[in-house]
Amino acid sequence: MAPRTKILLTGATGYIGGSILNRFLARPDFQSSFDIRVLVRSPEKAPKFDALGFKSIVGSHTDEEVMIQAVSEVDIVVGVTDCDSIPAAELTIKGLKKHFEETGKQAFFIQTSGAGVYLQLTDKMSETDVIYDDANPDQIETLAPTQPHRNVDLKILDAEKEGFFKSCIVLPTLVYGVATGPLFDSGLSNSHSLLIPLISRAALERRRAGMIGQGKNVCPIVEIHEVADFYIILIEKCIKSPDAVPHGREGIYNLENGNCTYYDLAEAIGKALVALGRGDNSTPLTFTPEEEKKYFGAYAPLFGADCRCIATRARSFGWDPKMTTADLLGGVQKEIEILIKTGKA
Repeated sequence: MAPRTKILLTGATGYIGGSILNRFLARPDFQSSFDIRVLVRSPEKAPKFDALGFKSIVGSHTDEEVMIQAVSEVDIVVGVTDCDSIPAAELTIKGLKKHFEETGKQAFFIQTSGAGVYLQLTDKMSETDVIYDDANPDQIETLAPTQPHRNVDLKILDAEKEGFFKSCIVLPTLVYGVATGPLFDSGLSNSHSLLIPLISRAALERRRAGMIGQGKNVCPIVEIHEVADFYIILIEKCIKSPDAVPHGREGIYNLENGNCTYYDLAEAIGKALVALGRGDNSTPLTFTPEEEKKYFGAYAPLFGADCRCIATRARSFGWDPKMTTADLLGGVQKEIEILIKTGKA
């Protein structure tokens, strides 16, 4: 019998991390083929992960001793925590180096970044025509190091050149949908994305949906369960064909299936408010400067930015997402209903 693949996943209680773990739970070979360790900060949640068949490690992704040791013991690290944390990346790299020194083998580091690296500030009234292709590393290397998340990505890519690990950087776009599965049913993981609830809460408070400027800026989108599908495909390739997996500057993987303007998203929220008796007018109203500051703070300009990319390399792996912009817009009301029902609105 082949040895079980050892995987460390950080961010187990999160939206994407929980979705990936649910995919493993559904596999008939989960227990026989995988030894999955999860890093959790809550001692109370640790036994619940153990009961599901995972091995919990209590600690934070910035706990030096815990992280270096945990990373050094596995074949694959799947980072799904704070993609802006330099300390987390540095500790993971140290653990990967320890693993190489002890085993002589290169582990894989699958880092979850984000399509925020592609944000292009516009005049808030139009879209740009620059589209970043994950199969074009020369184009991606033109990104400024000051772009969101880019500093962490560059630290990983620079360290990988030393040859003691292989990196794959996954860039989900606007992830949507209510995540389902045992980890969410039990309350162990967060079932909602960040962006849509944030915009919906602002709309509920002001009783009118809104956007930055005219909302013509564009954002690529991807459904949460299809995001998890790609991670499983990538992990399997790392296990079965490690020498054939593009990594480093070739190992950038965008996740998207279509685009949505912020106006269309705001309009869907507006219609949901009217249908739920939480608003009187479904037409979005531009946020005032004061509202931008109140609801989004320093991140307000990013909500008025364009983000354009395509997932050529990710699709070349056989990833075949089916959910479209219509699914995103059609699911907004359900998501708002759940936020209201659970008191998260």
